[in-house]
Amino acid sequence: MKRPASKDEKSTKSSDSEAPKNKKRALKLERQSQKRGLDTFTILNKAKQTWNQLRLKSNAPETITELTNTLWDLIMVENKEELDVCAVAMQHDTSRIIQSLLQFGNEVQRLELVEQLCGSKTSTKSSKTTKDTNEKDKVSLPTMAKIQYAHFVVLKVLKYACVKSKSNSAKSAKLNRMRVIKSFRGHLTKLAVHSVGSRCLELLLDTLSASEAKGLWSELYGSAFVLFADTDITPGTNGNANRGRKTLLDVEEGSKARQSALNHVETILVKAFEKQMHSFAYIQTLLADYLDACTPTQRRAFLTANPTL
Repeated sequence: MKRPASKDEKSTKSSDSEAPKNKKRALKLERQSQKRGLDTFTILNKAKQTWNQLRLKSNAPETITELTNTLWDLIMVENKEELDVCAVAMQHDTSRIIQSLLQFGNEVQRLELVEQLCGSKTSTKSSKTTKDTNEKDKVSLPTMAKIQYAHFVVLKVLKYACVKSKSNSAKSAKLNRMRVIKSFRGHLTKLAVHSVGSRCLELLLDTLSASEAKGLWSELYGSAFVLFADTDITPGTNGNANRGRKTLLDVEEGSKARQSALNHVETILVKAFEKQMHSFAYIQTLLADYLDACTPTQRRAFLTANPTL
């Protein structure tokens, strides 16, 4: 026969029932707080609560503005020295905070946010939101473009900060585009064949005008072509129909410069096809340029090696 539970046993049971039901979740939160530091963890946890209210589709415009300003003050004003924006954008549980600021923020807020994300303005203090991130990675927009959660921030930068809208003037949009171009310069080849970064590159080239994107396009043809693209040859003089930029057809046929560019483009195409990236517009453009500029022998060999085309 079971004896009745004592008062001490009852109090122990009641205290156990008040403990978190999901022990793994509680342990995860404890580890996050220790890793980031208690102050930073508290700040970001409060920011996530505000974001949960901001993301509701039933919010009125006035409520969206109020919550956005509250979130902005918390991240960008009150705790500016404790937080690094790029590090916050890289975290899976805080990336959406930065995305919301880009989507719902005003023109001035977007300008400052893009400035920090592009690395024009760096924090003097080391970030507490990430442990093994070096200073270069903190301020690199192309680095964020290759991270699963952070690349959504880059997409939001291109979608909301780099185009003219009711809440974003043409002048601010152009300034943001120039900052993004400067940040991405030198990283195009790696992004072109990256499974995540390719999405950002596709939207980047689609967002920029022909004159703004021609410098970035040159990188996709290799370092030799970048030097050639700085010459005074007019695009389209060698049968190139795309007069907005120089392509492989503008390089002298049979020259070392053309062969070097062809090899570079072929390397990109082969890697892209291995990753099933046929649908990207810039890949199709590179493929068309390659097939137009290569010799019949090279064309035959390339098509034989890639029968799915």
